[in-house]
Amino acid sequence: MPFEEFIRTGVERGLFPEAADNKEEWIQQHFREHREPVGIFEIEHENGHWILMHEQRLPDGGTVSISSDISDNKRAEAQVRDREQRLSAIVENVVDGIITFDQRGVILSANTSAAAIFGVVGKDIPGHRMEQFLSDGELEGSAEEQFADLLTGEFAGIRELHGCRWDGEEFPMELAATKVETDDGWFYVCIVRDISSRREMERMKNEFVSTVSHELRTPLTSIRTSLGLIVAGAGAVGEVPEQASELVAIAERNAQRLIGLVNDILDMEKFESGRMDFHWGCPR
Repeated sequence: MPFEEFIRTGVERGLFPEAADNKEEWIQQHFREHREPVGIFEIEHENGHWILMHEQRLPDGGTVSISSDISDNKRAEAQVRDREQRLSAIVENVVDGIITFDQRGVILSANTSAAAIFGVVGKDIPGHRMEQFLSDGELEGSAEEQFADLLTGEFAGIRELHGCRWDGEEFPMELAATKVETDDGWFYVCIVRDISSRREMERMKNEFVSTVSHELRTPLTSIRTSLGLIVAGAGAVGEVPEQASELVAIAERNAQRLIGLVNDILDMEKFESGRMDFHWGCPR
């Protein structure tokens, strides 16, 4: 079958969807390419199949065309692109900061959350050194020492450190680093979480516990003791009328309940901080 007849028949049958808008112009373009072969090119058919074409001019002036069905390869490439796009979307939308850096500490990539945490939105994080975003700490050591721990593998699990934003502001953060080995070498994946809000909540809770302990329990204890003396009919306060005695007894019981509530709050704080003492034994 002559090439012109092959092309026109294929266009009429809808085998070349890219020719639908301007059939004759598309046909003439392929005639020119056939007379002057361009080498290797790809064609997508309407049914979703992809064909790899290889055209070459022969010594006698003719043109030889070799075609291969590459539909499976195209589908595999599309699946890989879909997985890459999905993974990229997950990394970019996760709340925690995700940073990768090489064995020299040079940052290779960082997601949007990492840029926001370190205050470098609109700036290019890759290329900077990881230790630039670590701050010296009394317990953690200098930024250089903390970074050395990362590289030597001494940095295991999740640690609380002091981070350093782009403008120099220090803040508390959690950091976990993992070494990843590939065929091309190895690098580190670092997960960063800003815990400033958590620390602020802890400060507010501690202030509340301190207030409960010093500003509430002490006066309640005095009130309860005084009411108890009145209820007991101690000589120092004299006799109390029966009707008033009932009211004082009610007040004394309510004061005791408030003291029990305050003690429960303080016990919960001890339990959370690990300062609660337990004494185990069998009931008699």
